[in-house]
Amino acid sequence: MARQLRMASFMWLPASPAIEAKLGAFVDIQSSAGANDGLFERGLYWWTYATRISDGKVVILKRIEKNELVSGTETEIACYVSLSALQDEPDNHSVRVLEVLRKPSDESFEVLVMPLLRPFDSPRFETVGEGVDFFLQAFKGLQFLHRHRIAHRDSTGPNIMMDCELFPDGWHPKKPHMNREYTGPAKPVYTRTQKPPRYLWIDFGLSAHFRDPNNPPVYLPAHGTDKTAPEFQEEMENPSSYDPFPTDIYYLGNLVRTYFLDANKKRPGISGFEFMRPLMQDMIKDDPKERPDINECVARLDDIVSSLPTWKLRTQVVYSTDNIFGYILRFIPYIFRLFTYALLDVPAIPSRQVTG
Repeated sequence: MARQLRMASFMWLPASPAIEAKLGAFVDIQSSAGANDGLFERGLYWWTYATRISDGKVVILKRIEKNELVSGTETEIACYVSLSALQDEPDNHSVRVLEVLRKPSDESFEVLVMPLLRPFDSPRFETVGEGVDFFLQAFKGLQFLHRHRIAHRDSTGPNIMMDCELFPDGWHPKKPHMNREYTGPAKPVYTRTQKPPRYLWIDFGLSAHFRDPNNPPVYLPAHGTDKTAPEFQEEMENPSSYDPFPTDIYYLGNLVRTYFLDANKKRPGISGFEFMRPLMQDMIKDDPKERPDINECVARLDDIVSSLPTWKLRTQVVYSTDNIFGYILRFIPYIFRLFTYALLDVPAIPSRQVTG
């Protein structure tokens, strides 16, 4: 049964009219799976979830430990890209902060309230055009950050998620493969072409904001999700500062390689995206100075996309782990949808039916 969240039991925040007014908009979720019911425990849980009473939508609450050594804290950067003026920019693909909760007597942490998102690669892509849509949004979202002199410093697969309507019945916040009630698997009803998702960069915990354009963008190395960046392979007892923007390019290029082009131990390769390989190879060059900057990456991607015919974008992708039986089962509804899309003139790159 849902209950009103209380600051004393939820995040060690004292009950007060102002605090209660903020938290009064939320109730927490109980799950039959016995998942954590919303209590943050130091060192164990750094995020939980709640339901917003006003519209019934699930939101994520993330505890942020403040660090005075960081020039731009996660909260500062997340709130900056959430400014109304910046949210109106079409290439701002950054998660939006809905609210910031703070404990007046303890400034060591704060809590960000954000929308519930889903891993960008779940469910699977159906067509080449759906994958291209992801590339465009991911690249232009990183371009937006770099234009505002924000280096993500962990621009990897787990840190780009999607805001989507593919699952009308929702999914469990902590177990996305399960439905919201945790009584069975979450089942997508729509494809990405039918309900175009929006891909968003998240987690600015390692990010840096170089506000002064007169100062060079240098920072101490940070080892995020992807441990393969060539510039971080040597052991450094006294690590030297580096320019994080080319490393962002490496991470994004390696995302394209490991999630789409090349099969590996963690995930299958996907057919149909070989046109991305030349750009990807330049993005992951060993020498950071030889990598293209994000503006060149976006320009080259736009040229690539412009060269792809509609039939290519409509092509069904095949995962390296697919068997013939599963392929046939997916091919039949795909063919039906293909004719429907052609009849209704649905764009082969999904987001273009939203943005025009």
